[in-house]
Amino acid sequence: TLALEGDSTKNCAWVRKKAAKLEQRCFKYDSITKKYAFEHCRETCGRCSCDNKNWMFKGVPKKNCNWVGQKPGVRCGKPGATENCKSACGQPCCKDDPLYLMGDNAKRSCEWLSSNPTTRCPKLNVNNYMCPETCGKCTFN
Repeated sequence: TLALEGDSTKNCAWVRKKAAKLEQRCFKYDSITKKYAFEHCRETCGRCSCDNKNWMFKGVPKKNCNWVGQKPGVRCGKPGATENCKSACGQPCCKDDPLYLMGDNAKRSCEWLSSNPTTRCPKLNVNNYMCPETCGKCTFN
């Protein structure tokens, strides 16, 4: 859960509160968690989602990843929950963001980074967060 710089009022609701500031707030860096706001608020910021939108516990429509996220301490232990609801269960999400453009340059996407990741990924630290597969930051299985 986001509490930017320890301020509990600066959470995901705060990030989405002003549409005009959404992108700016999504890229706020939290020095406490060492993550960007979009890493905490993936849905709000429209970033990579590792949740299986079709998954339901025991086939019950109301028992989806949103349901798991309401009580993750209990529900992430249910069969299939952790694998299908990674963000709700606090599991690493490691997918390149298909919408990411470095500096809003239409030619500089994760695909562009992939042609020379050793040189290009370190240019901006955010590249490692937006293109983790390309930049070799997926160190888990």
